[in-house]
Amino acid sequence: MTTLLTYTALTEPDRQQLTKFILQSVESLGGNVFAATAELLTLSDTMRSACISGELPLETNLSLKENQLTISWDDEIHPIVTLDEIPSSTDIDALIEQLKHESELADPELLRARNQTINSKLEVAKKRASMEMAELEELLEKKKRELWRTTHQAEIDSLTGLNNRSVYDKRLPEAITRCQRQQDPLCLVLLDLDNFKDVNDTHGHQYGDEHLKRLAHVMRRACRDNVDRACRIGGDEFAIIMFSSLEVSHRVAETILSSFDRLVSIGVTELLPDEDVKQLVARTDAALYKAKEQGRGQVIAA
Repeated sequence: MTTLLTYTALTEPDRQQLTKFILQSVESLGGNVFAATAELLTLSDTMRSACISGELPLETNLSLKENQLTISWDDEIHPIVTLDEIPSSTDIDALIEQLKHESELADPELLRARNQTINSKLEVAKKRASMEMAELEELLEKKKRELWRTTHQAEIDSLTGLNNRSVYDKRLPEAITRCQRQQDPLCLVLLDLDNFKDVNDTHGHQYGDEHLKRLAHVMRRACRDNVDRACRIGGDEFAIIMFSSLEVSHRVAETILSSFDRLVSIGVTELLPDEDVKQLVARTDAALYKAKEQGRGQVIAA
């Protein structure tokens, strides 16, 4: 015998719901619905009497034995209908699943329990999703940091920590275009260490590297963070893209010169209207050459 459904009939609406399930089962299994309806009219009175007698709750079992559908309670088995054929196991399993689903929907307690289970699963899923999201965000931040480090390393001179030549070549034209469009002041400062080859030859390359790093440190202290661009553009050649007037830039250059014991020559120029990169660099380079020609260790502002 296969139990199709176990259902507790407490009230009249419960018994009506049970009748619906029984007729649905008869139809699904290919039985005679009219014959089953007539049988259920009698069984309904019997079931009602059992409930009135105080034998509550009344737990019923809808079962199938071979080709006979029955309903039972209190160890009493009541036939409902005899089917023409014995149903297949597939049809029986499908009917059991369907009755289980619909009975749960009809039973508030079962529905509440199922909703609680679903809510519990949803909470678990939300927590898991939240954890996964946090892990993804952490991974994204890690990738961003790695990308920043990679980009930063590609733009920084490894010895001095200043911006390298590629940054200088990229940022100077951008600065010129922006400052000319907005009519803001812009100055270019070129610096060249005096007698750097002699320093290397006399004291060695390690001392020469420290000499370069010291100048870089002085330049960084003199420039404004996140405003001016201090760059190393060659072996002993440096540049500063300064967003300030010639007077201010000249003062900064003098500060660098003094802080570096006047061991560097410096040329300073201010951008002219309609001047391009080549022209600005050429004028600044000429000012630097003049500083060296006049004895080194000085600033020439063109």
